[in-house]
Amino acid sequence: GLDISAALIATCRERAREAGLANIRFVVGDAASADLGGALFDRVVSRFGVMFFDHPYEAFRHLHGFLRPGGRLDFVCWAAPGDNPWTAPIRETAQRYAPAPPPPPRAPGPWALQEPDYVRDILGNAGFRDIGIDLWRGDQYVGGPGADPAMAAAFILESLGMAEALRDRPAEIRHQALSDLEQAYRPYHGSDG
Repeated sequence: GLDISAALIATCRERAREAGLANIRFVVGDAASADLGGALFDRVVSRFGVMFFDHPYEAFRHLHGFLRPGGRLDFVCWAAPGDNPWTAPIRETAQRYAPAPPPPPRAPGPWALQEPDYVRDILGNAGFRDIGIDLWRGDQYVGGPGADPAMAAAFILESLGMAEALRDRPAEIRHQALSDLEQAYRPYHGSDG
């Protein structure tokens, strides 16, 4: 397991220890540049990490170097914001209480890899072949399954970049942003969250 977050790696190590797994190792490092010893892996998997690469062409070439011949890369990243309606309240609330210009297209962040043709170009230039892109559509349980609108709003403010944007704002602004998010998610709340 490789991640730039030491806290995340510590959690992974603890979970592996609790599960009795001894044939696994975890490394704190940047996947775009970490030296793991060459082409040792049959598969590389990333869940919502690769869209944060500062230099994606170089970073994906580096990932390709982790793979043995015939190896495979699988990753998940966010599609365009329009394909993620759950994010609209976040963007609207952020602009209301912590306005900022939109990031430049393809800038590192959640939407960096939203263009399938751009992703194909990056992967092809990195040496990957037989590139497939599948769009998944389904329910997104903001805050996890079972979360109510208040829990969903709290999750957004605690775990996404919005918390950083609101950190220096007065408490009443943070409270109002939380309330706005809760109201925005209320119509979508169902028995599963």
